[in-house]
Amino acid sequence: MCPVNSFGGASGGSGGTGGCGGVGGTGGQPGGSSIGIISVNASLVFTDVSIQTGDGGDGGAGGAGQDGGPGGAGAGGGSSPYGACGGGMGGPGGVGGTGGGGGGGHSLGIAYFGAAPASATVTFTLGTPGTGGGTGPEAGAGGVAADNQAF
Repeated sequence: MCPVNSFGGASGGSGGTGGCGGVGGTGGQPGGSSIGIISVNASLVFTDVSIQTGDGGDGGAGGAGQDGGPGGAGAGGGSSPYGACGGGMGGPGGVGGTGGGGGGGHSLGIAYFGAAPASATVTFTLGTPGTGGGTGPEAGAGGVAADNQAF
């Protein structure tokens, strides 16, 4: 506590700066996908074909944010002829945000680039897509299960 007097005099010191905010967490890893056939600008012809895929993997949760830095020291108060109090310490910086979750893996019969292959005679048995990692607003998107998917 700084003593108070009734005389005019020097000013008190300024308060310290606030600490730096913490670094955000790293993003979660994506889940693995299961893809039956990959077609890149190919012309495919199917006759009595069955394509079976496995489940997509779940995405990983994002990492925790780093703690904020400490606040800075306040400046000293004025002196002559009547002393004044120094400034207070600055507050700590805020904690960094949680990293986003990784996306869930896909379960795709045919993943293609270019023209979509004709698949009317194909029987698809697909696995379950993976769920996105994390929870709340940081959650990653879920995977997709589809007979045909462009990429």
